Formats: sequence, structure tokens, C-alpha cells
Amino acid sequence: MKKILFIAVVAFAFMACGGGNNGAELPSKDKKAFNKVTVEALDLVGQSSASVDKYLSDAGFKKAPNVTLENAPKRVKGQFKALAEEAEVMYIYGIDPDDYNMTEEEGIALFNKTIKKNSIIVVYAMYEGDKLAMLESSVIVQWAKGNSRIYTDVSDELYKQIPEDAVQVIWKGVINGKNEYAKQDEFVAAIAAAEDGIAAQEQGIAINAITAAGYDGFVYIGVWHNPTEKERNEMESAGFLPYAVASFGVGDIAASM
Repeated sequence: MKKILFIAVVAFAFMACGGGNNGAELPSKDKKAFNKVTVEALDLVGQSSASVDKYLSDAGFKKAPNVTLENAPKRVKGQFKALAEEAEVMYIYGIDPDDYNMTEEEGIALFNKTIKKNSIIVVYAMYEGDKLAMLESSVIVQWAKGNSRIYTDVSDELYKQIPEDAVQVIWKGVINGKNEYAKQDEFVAAIAAAEDGIAAQEQGIAINAITAAGYDGFVYIGVWHNPTEKERNEMESAGFLPYAVASFGVGDIAASM
């Protein structure tokens, strides 16, 4: 069991229930890597597993072979069970997936040391046959005021990829499970204005054509969890530095239906 992998993904568990200004960004190297698996990922949809593997390897990601949730913490199991059953390959950026011969305490220490200077990016590649259907990517960063651009920059770039001449466009954003948005610019502005943590979700669907074979188009989803003061205290109590998580999935519209 590669325990260090779950030190990387355990971050999401704290956010499962789930500030400042629109300023801070990822380190340039990490931002480039995250853009590769989010903003630029639509170009990968439909490509072969070999092509995807080379693309991700060239971008600095390392394949994590034989990943299983069998011995994962319960809160991680619950959140990732469905995804892990569909995902064929997992990739890690920021922590070497081969570094697994360590205790949980050592893993947490490595997690904290890593996010002090850089980010951790976890990627799941899902295939239909040998063609990429969906790429789901999450970046984990140390919490800081004004880090919303880590999410909003990617959201803006994905939204721009919706064609103006699409047959149908569906977009919706929700903040803190109750405030709904119909306009993407208002949605990201609200994220930037959040003062004490925020849980935001969005989905964009572009149907480019409808044929006898079905729908042609793409879908993207985004989730931003910036912890509240209470959540940050819980993280620290568990031994973690407070962190935020931005997650995106991009893929063929058929894969989401």
C-alpha cells in the first residue's frame, strides 16, 4: 500500500463537507503544470493512453502504479470510491509516488514540507477503451489569504473555450451550497471577495452538435475549497498545515452522461 499517495489525497477529506482578494497565484512552474491538466486538457480528450502518458510525463507528472483504496482512511474511501473504480491511471506532481515506505507521521511531515514551497497535484485519467474520456485534476496548496486566483484563473480560461456558436450552452455555479449563479464572471468575483473560506462549484457544458450517434461537445467541472478558520484549526489539530484545494475535470460530454 503506497501510504504517501493517501497523504496527498487525504487533503480532500477535510473539504468533503464543505480568503481575501483576488491576488495570490501558484508558483510559475506549478501553475504551468496545473494548466497542462486543466486549461489545456481538452486537447487530450480522445487521445490514446500512450499519448496521454507521454504528455503528462513531459509535464512533470509521475505515474502511480497499482493504486488502491483498500487500506485508505474511511473518509478518503467514501469520497474516492466511485472515481477510483473508473480511473485507470493516477499521476502525482510534487511528491514522488515511489516514496511510500514511511509512517503516516512521516508522510504528513513530507506533505507539510512540500506545500510550504510548492504544490501537490493529483491527476486521474479515465478511459473508454484506449481513448481518454475524462481528466480530473486537483491541486493542493498551503492556505493563504488572497489565493483565489489559483481557482479563478483556470475557471476563466475553461469558460473561454465554450464556442460562441455552440448549439447549446449550460453553465451553473453554486457557492456554499446555496448561492446560485448564472453568470461566470459574477461567480468568480464572489469567490475573490470571500473573506473567511468558501466552497464553490461550477459546471460548464458545450453541445457543439447533435447527431444520430449522440452529442458532440465537452464538459468541465470545477470545485474550490478555501478553508474557514474552523476548518484550518481542524487541519492543524490533525498535524497538517492549513491548505486549499482546487479541482477540475474536463472531458467528452458523452463521458458525463
